[in-house]
Amino acid sequence: MSLIVHTSQYRYQGADRLDITGKSKDPYGMIAEPTWHMVFSWKDGMWSWSQYRRAYRELLFKSEKENPDEWHNVVSREHVVLVCFCPAFGNCHRYEFAQWLVHRYCAIYKGELAVKPPFDLLESPQKRLTLFD
Repeated sequence: MSLIVHTSQYRYQGADRLDITGKSKDPYGMIAEPTWHMVFSWKDGMWSWSQYRRAYRELLFKSEKENPDEWHNVVSREHVVLVCFCPAFGNCHRYEFAQWLVHRYCAIYKGELAVKPPFDLLESPQKRLTLFD
């Protein structure tokens, strides 16, 4: 059976969540976390997106060699949701990692999962203020 992969923003809290942020404390998520140098080189405009992608792929190759048990744990799962802080559908390493899993491990990517806000903004139980309050 192939690994099913979704991506989502950091607020996703399902049991299949895999935190791949630079701040990850998850020993399995750490296999795919970018370095801070990579993150800031991209965000500060020192690297193009293609330079970031190339560095990230090199990091994944190295990680596979150095962390075979952690990689085996991840690719042996039935389902995983890759999460990070980036906004949905922009340039983001969670999509790069999803593609990596598809191409190297025959995973099936099922897309981005939307994350609801912690409460319904339109149905907030708190009293709504108006201009006249």
